[in-house]
Amino acid sequence: MGRPWHYACLYAPSAFLYFSSAFAFSLYLLVNIYERRCGILSTYGLKYSRAFANMYNVGISKEQMIAATSKVCPEKKHFS
Repeated sequence: MGRPWHYACLYAPSAFLYFSSAFAFSLYLLVNIYERRCGILSTYGLKYSRAFANMYNVGISKEQMIAATSKVCPEKKHFS
């Protein structure tokens, strides 16, 4: 589900200049959690993919992301 992690790099390239495979996977995981709960990000929404990179950089865990998206998006808004 969702798009490959590198799709977000097109919209916020400066956030992804230097990244490891662990960073790439973690970023993909956070975006995927959001998209599963809240729906697929639009092209405009992907411009804010830097926010997901920032969440990773401050140590947001998978469990914290699930809890946050459950509060923000109680139901999936878009069908995929």
